[in-house]
Amino acid sequence: MSFVPILFSALASSIFVHAVAVPAPQPPIKDAFQSITRTPAILPRGFQVGDLLFFENNAILRRDNDSSAHELVANYSSGVVDNPVKRVIKRADLVFPADVDLSQDADELEDYGIAKCGEKFIFVESSNIGQGGFASVSRGIDKDGKIYALKMLKDRSARDEEFRIMQLVGSHPTIVEVYEKCRFGVYYTILMELVNGEDVDKKVAVKLYQNEAVAKLAFAGILDAVDYVHSKGVAHLDIKGANVMIGAQDGVKLIDFGMATQNSQMDKIDVAGGIRSPEAESGNKANTKLNDVWEIGTLFVNMLIGSKPWSDANAANAKKIWDDRTKAQRVKSCMFEFQKYKFSEDFCGILADIFAQEGDRKALSVIKPMILNPSLKIFDDCDDSKNKKQTGAKREVKNGEMVVTSVEDLGDEWVVRAML
Repeated sequence: MSFVPILFSALASSIFVHAVAVPAPQPPIKDAFQSITRTPAILPRGFQVGDLLFFENNAILRRDNDSSAHELVANYSSGVVDNPVKRVIKRADLVFPADVDLSQDADELEDYGIAKCGEKFIFVESSNIGQGGFASVSRGIDKDGKIYALKMLKDRSARDEEFRIMQLVGSHPTIVEVYEKCRFGVYYTILMELVNGEDVDKKVAVKLYQNEAVAKLAFAGILDAVDYVHSKGVAHLDIKGANVMIGAQDGVKLIDFGMATQNSQMDKIDVAGGIRSPEAESGNKANTKLNDVWEIGTLFVNMLIGSKPWSDANAANAKKIWDDRTKAQRVKSCMFEFQKYKFSEDFCGILADIFAQEGDRKALSVIKPMILNPSLKIFDDCDDSKNKKQTGAKREVKNGEMVVTSVEDLGDEWVVRAML
């Protein structure tokens, strides 16, 4: 498994390809990864997550999400990159206003669109980058040009509790970082890290996770995130695609701790979207961490099949799996329910430990190593060794092709990351 950042610098209608030196698993791709070229080529269309790159002779070819044929993206030639490419990125659309007296009261600073959060002065963008039922999210920038996310709530107690939980969870590579809380206009605000990237739902839409290797990588990040949260005595309770960000470096960030709790049991888990466990969906007392395990399972299946597996946990097709106390029968029900997607028996064995009644559901500490086991096959492939084609609902990926997992548009250049 290898990740390859490739820099495309645009010049008019041409591009130059700078393949950063990264160890690659096999030739001839290794040579391409360690090369730099200045041969321009026309970029037919913008890159999308899920596109497939293929190196052949001196050409870099691409197959997009809707095509069965490859098209030329660029040519490459030998020449090792000695130094990493350095870039300074300035966001011209978000600039801290000049000549504002920052010694003014917070109310006066608001007239300039500036929030005072602790010792930080943040210019807040007027438009939202996210909107939920109880909060909105805007971008902000400080005097030094650092960009933040500001979550705006009208309920002070909800803001204070979410901020407290996020402080308790603390800093971790897979968790969105929190900085300060403050007030801005009528809103009680949480100042936090701005995660660049897309949420999992957007990547599900282009069927990215029907590639097993890409899915496993995302699963590992999500499991690490939730495992860390649980280690801090916290359950997230709202684990869904919209709350999992995949950054430009393919790293997972778990966001939105608005429903998170330190309670090990709750009489009611009031989370929308049909992601709750059966006991929570029925309005019964629920173990919060085992509810998280159910939500993880629902999210993983959603990622793999490209749609929600059921409307909620009490839907007939869900109940058919979890309502049986015998694991062997749950495995059979899983195999039948997802036969179109060719889930392997081993993977259904794991799902049978997740989609179970609370007393039979396994803890995350049991589920995590099973999913991270390198020998686990999620899909039941029936491929020959010469032409590895993914079957069922999975996208056909040929030997040597790499799946594009993220695309950063930096104005005059693109950074495209692909995975073999």
